[in-house]
Amino acid sequence: CARAFYDGSPPPSVYSLSKHTNVPVITVKHILNQLIEAGLLIEVNWQGNTEFYQPSRDMKKITLKSVCNALDNSRQERYSMIFDNDVEHYEQALEAMDKQLETSPVNQTIDQLILPSERVALPPRQEKE
Repeated sequence: CARAFYDGSPPPSVYSLSKHTNVPVITVKHILNQLIEAGLLIEVNWQGNTEFYQPSRDMKKITLKSVCNALDNSRQERYSMIFDNDVEHYEQALEAMDKQLETSPVNQTIDQLILPSERVALPPRQEKE
């Protein structure tokens, strides 16, 4: 969606996104709905048809973390199903991690991710042990 928007191309449809990513249409719709609910995407009417999508605001204001947060709305449900005394500790640890990620250089904006001229240098990948 962001690349098409930036390039001035027609907005992608749920079906073209499904085909391009090789992800089932139902899954793509679910993801798009989460991004719409988070205010990151909007559904637009293009050539009289619906189910086309584009960013809802300036891509310099949409971060990778905001996209991850939108897609991770089930985290609360997952951890509420743990029946032990450590749930509070898990939540505190995840909140601390979220705060660190918010200010991290890896939390790039969408334009930094798709535009080579806007990219920020990232730390080198660490070798897997």
